Amino acid sequence: MPQTAVSDALNDLATRFSGELLQPLDAGYEDARRVHNGLIDKRPFLIARCRNAADVADAVRLAREYNLEVAIKGGGHNAAGRATIDGGVMIDLSLMKGIYVDSEAHTARVQGGGTWREYNRETQLHGLASTGGVISTTGVGGLTLGGGLGWLQSKYGLAIDNLRSAQLVLADGRVVTASANENADLFWAVRGAGANFGVATSLEFDVHHVGPTITGGLLLHPGRRRERRSRGAGIRSELHAAPAVESEVRSDEFLPHESEHPAGVNHVRNATRCICVLCGSKWRPE
Repeated sequence: MPQTAVSDALNDLATRFSGELLQPLDAGYEDARRVHNGLIDKRPFLIARCRNAADVADAVRLAREYNLEVAIKGGGHNAAGRATIDGGVMIDLSLMKGIYVDSEAHTARVQGGGTWREYNRETQLHGLASTGGVISTTGVGGLTLGGGLGWLQSKYGLAIDNLRSAQLVLADGRVVTASANENADLFWAVRGAGANFGVATSLEFDVHHVGPTITGGLLLHPGRRRERRSRGAGIRSELHAAPAVESEVRSDEFLPHESEHPAGVNHVRNATRCICVLCGSKWRPE
C-alpha cells in the first residue's frame, strides 16, 4: 500500500468528513476499536466514525480505491467480532442514532448506529413497537439483517419481517433505497440472501400497538383441586404399574479394549449402567 498516497487521501477526506477518522496513534482509537466481545482484539488501519450516509460513501470509496477490507460496526454486538478487522477500514455507524416515528403511518426509521434500547424508547412514546432484540444494547441493523429474534416474534414475526425499506451505500459509493417497490431485487437480498450487498445506513419498519404496559412471565390458570388430585393419582398409578428395567447402556466402540487398557476398564463399563423407569415400553439404545 503506497503510504504517501493513502496519507494524502486521508488528509483530503478529513476536510469534508463530518465524523472522525482515527488511526492507531490517534486519541480515541483504542476505545473506538473495542467491540462487545472483549476477547476480540483487532486493530483496523482506519476507523471511520460516520455521522451520515455521505461519510459512509466516502469511507467505502477510500477502501475500494486502496483495496482495503471493510468491516461495519453498528452496535458492535456480534460475538464473532465481525464489526472490526485487522489492517482494514472499520466503518463505525455508532454515531448515527437518528430515529423518527410516524405514529399515523405506523412506521419508524432508525439510522444504522441505533440500538434496540434507543429505538424502543422512541417508539414507546407512541405506544408502538416492532420485534427487536432481547438485549437492549444490540444494534438494530445487525440483528435485523441477521433475521432478528425477539419477544414479539410470535405475533409480529421476526425483525426482518417488519422491515419496509433500507437505505444502502453500495460498493461503488452510490446511495440507494431498497424496498418492495424500489430496487426490489436488492430488498430481497438484504432480507435473508446473505451479506455484503451494501452498508445499511438506515432502516424503516412497520410498528404495531404494543404497551406501554404489558404482561410478562407465566400465566397460571386455577383448576379444581379435586380434578388435580384425581389426575395426579392416575399418573402415580401408571408409574407404579410401569416395569422397572435395568439396562446397561454400553457402546463398545467408544470404550477402550481390555487388551489395550486392562486396568480400570471394568470401572468405565460399570459407570455406563443406569436404572430406567419406562412408561409403556422398553428402550434400548442402538
